[in-house]
Order: sequence, then C-alpha cells, then structure tokens
Amino acid sequence: GFFAATVLLITVGISASTTAFTLIQTLFYKPRAGIVGAESIYNVHREANTAGPSIGDWTYPDFVQMAAESRQFSELSVFTGFEAGIAVGARSDTVKAQLVSHNFFSLLGVRAQLGRFFLPVEDKEIGGHPVVVISDRLWHEQFAADPTVIGRSVKVNGEAMTVVGVAEP
Repeated sequence: GFFAATVLLITVGISASTTAFTLIQTLFYKPRAGIVGAESIYNVHREANTAGPSIGDWTYPDFVQMAAESRQFSELSVFTGFEAGIAVGARSDTVKAQLVSHNFFSLLGVRAQLGRFFLPVEDKEIGGHPVVVISDRLWHEQFAADPTVIGRSVKVNGEAMTVVGVAEP
C-alpha cells in the first residue's frame, strides 16, 4: 500500500512538472512560427514610466534616442497593442491592433503578401497621411481577400487611413 501510494504520488508529481515545463516552454521560450531569427530577438522593458505620451513604458523620443545610441542591438523596433474600432464602408468592428515602428515587420522577417510595409518617413511625419497594414485575417474577413484593397480607405478609431499592405499569414 505505502509503496504503491508513494510511486503514484511521484508519478503524478513528475507528470505535473513535465506538463508545466512544456506549457511554459511553449508559451514563453519557444520561437514563434514565421519569425526569422526569433532566438536573437529581445523584448526590452523599462522599470519606471516617464512623463509624456508613451509607447508601453517608453516615450517615442526615448525610443528614437535609444535606437540612435544603441551599440548592444543591431536594430530596434517599437510596438504597442490596443483594441481599435475599424470601419470599412458601412461595416464596423473592433479588432486587436498594434502601433509599430516602420522596421517592425522587417526585423521579424515578415513579408508583405500585397503592397508594402511602412516607410521610415512614416515614423517621423506628424500630420502626414496615416497609413495602415492589415493582417491576412482582417483582409479575408473585412475585404473578402480583394486584391484591390491597396489604396483603399478605412477608418481606424474614426481616423481615415490608407491601406498600404497586407501581411503574410
């Protein structure tokens, strides 16, 4: 009895540990499919917030300064996620969106299946014509995979933007 209970308890403990390790490995450490060189990409956070409009824990001027002065990284990109209202004609929906710097997609090794990604000048232009890159999923769901989507206008949180690209799946 005691021996069988001990073996059973150890077996359950090993199974639970293996399951937890596999889950943590998959969720947090395994490179994501479709990202080129994922093992050399790092997500950098700051401990203290600064005043001013921010991208996560960073202000945009902080990012620009760090990118200009960094010797530790070959390239830096910035992103932050949010929920956005998107309107295409009379149809509207809420989607998960990301505000990203121009080099976000190239740093990840993602290609555009239609159109292009952001240009460096589009990071710096204030008051310029806003552009948007849409996901493959949004392209299929909102635009019925219409190849003429490039150049079309959509409203994101009420602001008109031009679709310049569709990311590969």
